[in-house]
Amino acid sequence: MKKTILVNAVKLRHMRVLKASRPAELLEEAEIRLEDPLDHESQLIFPAMILYPTIDEFDFVAEISELSTPQEILELIMNRPKEWFENPKHKSFALVKKLQCFMETEAGGLVKIGKNAPINNALMSDKAKAPLFDNALRLYVVPKDDVEGWLKTWNKEAALKKRNL
Repeated sequence: MKKTILVNAVKLRHMRVLKASRPAELLEEAEIRLEDPLDHESQLIFPAMILYPTIDEFDFVAEISELSTPQEILELIMNRPKEWFENPKHKSFALVKKLQCFMETEAGGLVKIGKNAPINNALMSDKAKAPLFDNALRLYVVPKDDVEGWLKTWNKEAALKKRNL
């Protein structure tokens, strides 16, 4: 019954979950769950992959809520020792206000995500639908100064190929 409630909760929110034939090792056992497994209206909880494509690094957050905002996620993961930011490649990540967030769409493109809007806004949007990948959120974080250059390198076809769907 709990599984049925969860499946219905995802459907009612018009969210999509795309599964790769070979998910990243960290996500092999990733699960979406409801805060209250018997209440389809309770918050969805899922893991998140926070990707920093301009420096080829990532963070993994075991659980976030669909109501979390990118701002909250960034404040959580950027709460690091100051030594981390002393590394030249990390300097541009020191101020959360100078970071922009993106999510990959079903079509392989990107959509910019407002830092103060709940993540579920992007997941439930009918315009540029941003799905969960292998039961996890995929959030790209890019320093404002690097956004234009990074967007030029984004290849929609390559993104679709990587999914191994």
